[in-house]
Amino acid sequence: MYGFQVGEDGDTSNYIPNSEWTLVHLHASRNVQYYSCCAEPYPDITYVIQVTVAMVAQVTRRCENEIETRF
Repeated sequence: MYGFQVGEDGDTSNYIPNSEWTLVHLHASRNVQYYSCCAEPYPDITYVIQVTVAMVAQVTRRCENEIETRF
């Protein structure tokens, strides 16, 4: 319909893992809005990206580096 289809899960085939955050879930949903002024639909895709941040690991590394520097 109108040139694109969207599944419930987003395409993560080009995802590159990162040491600072992890992709938990990628959700994509297609929405269509009709306005009273126009006959044609106005589609859009909404993405919900859920990530976790490795803040604990970063803080631990920084503290270890500071301790090593002081002694």
